[in-house]
Amino acid sequence: MAKKKSLQAQALKAKKLAKKEIAKAKVKLGEAERKVEAFAKKDPKKAMLIAAAVGAAVGAGVAVALSRMKKK
Repeated sequence: MAKKKSLQAQALKAKKLAKKEIAKAKVKLGEAERKVEAFAKKDPKKAMLIAAAVGAAVGAGVAVALSRMKKK
């Protein structure tokens, strides 16, 4: 019984820690979003090129992964 309470206490502690970390991540995400918006407004062509390059890289990665799955 003591072991079960200990596990419950650890789970509660982990849950609280996870909530704190999620809150921190949300703040950082908001800051990053504002920086990206400011950059896109300042230099929209460059932002568009970066987005296209990232999209192409992700697409190529997915294509390679899918082609490897078909071979197996």
